[in-house]
Amino acid sequence: MGAGYDVAVIGAGIIGAATARELMRYDLSVVILEKANDVSCGVTKANSGIVHAGHDALPGTNKAFHNVRGNALYDIWSKELDFPFRRNGSFVLFHDDKEKEQAKKLYERGAQNGVAEMELIGYEKVHELEPNLKTTVRGALWLKTGGITCPFEFAIAACENAVKNGAVIRTSTKAEAIERRGDGFDIATSKGHIRSRAIVNAAGLFADDINNMISEKKLRIIPRRGQYMLMDNAAGAFFARTLFNVPDRMGKGVLISPTVDGNLFLGPTAEDIDDKEDTSTTPEGMRYIEEQARLNWDYPDGRWISQFAG
Repeated sequence: MGAGYDVAVIGAGIIGAATARELMRYDLSVVILEKANDVSCGVTKANSGIVHAGHDALPGTNKAFHNVRGNALYDIWSKELDFPFRRNGSFVLFHDDKEKEQAKKLYERGAQNGVAEMELIGYEKVHELEPNLKTTVRGALWLKTGGITCPFEFAIAACENAVKNGAVIRTSTKAEAIERRGDGFDIATSKGHIRSRAIVNAAGLFADDINNMISEKKLRIIPRRGQYMLMDNAAGAFFARTLFNVPDRMGKGVLISPTVDGNLFLGPTAEDIDDKEDTSTTPEGMRYIEEQARLNWDYPDGRWISQFAG
């Protein structure tokens, strides 16, 4: 029937990698199954890399609890695994009284969630701290615990640490079918069968497919593509903090943020699409990002060096 393990982690992105690493603290045999030819090849490789403070999650939810707790753990994880992390802080910018009221509500929500070090600041303070903002920005909710990281470096480091402590990783190994058998599971993969007592579904955009192989409660993930513009290292000096607008129903909107490598990036868009593997960028997406970024910054031409989507 194939090799047997206590736990099979399906997916070697940031969630699967971090989970496998944590499981190796216990007396367990763990296998990580990844359909790509390396770790961190899905959502983890192409996203904002923002470590959110936890101000916008609905109070009382798992997301609210884990966002704040996870944020605090990055100080520990980055030291243990030696991946880049910087607590640069975030601004949720407002431009008028209506947006200011929204920022106040986010402050209240953050307080309910246990977010520390928040401050509502006005015109003079926000422009003192970020002098390259347009004068139309009237103030901000300052989230001092917000941070930035490199998600794929975190995932790589966590997988290496898990393997060093005894985990087995199988790349180019897709989980194709799962059946309950006795007190465990039989996982049919593209490279043979594996037995496990438990499964951790960390398959990212394809987590619904894994769930639907075995659960009576069927799920459907609607993929939402985010396109980004990456600017050069010289542009990285324009802003120290991650800049958001007040969120809408599609998410946190187009942000401006430094990266841990010294660049600056703009994005993302938020497009519901049908193809989970469509990571193409479009002229329309780039124009939208430029339009939204210019609400807060008259950025210089000639700094845009690349674009990507995830």
